[in-house]
Amino acid sequence: ICKKNFTQSGDMKRHMMTHNGEKPYSCSICGKSYTKEHSLQTHMLTHGMNRTIYHCTVCGKDFRIKRNLKFHIENH
Repeated sequence: ICKKNFTQSGDMKRHMMTHNGEKPYSCSICGKSYTKEHSLQTHMLTHGMNRTIYHCTVCGKDFRIKRNLKFHIENH
């Protein structure tokens, strides 16, 4: 497949995933998959699980992005 050499079998197995398409780490929210656990952890930040929630005091709807709440309130 390619001519890369590895001293440890784990490194070789990890590298082989780039050739065979194996992505064992999947996002439970959107289903996107990754070859490395760290890549999945970085991806999870895009879902904003630890971000502030902005709450509409008029109707109770929640937003993860402040400007979306602002646009929403303008429509009340």
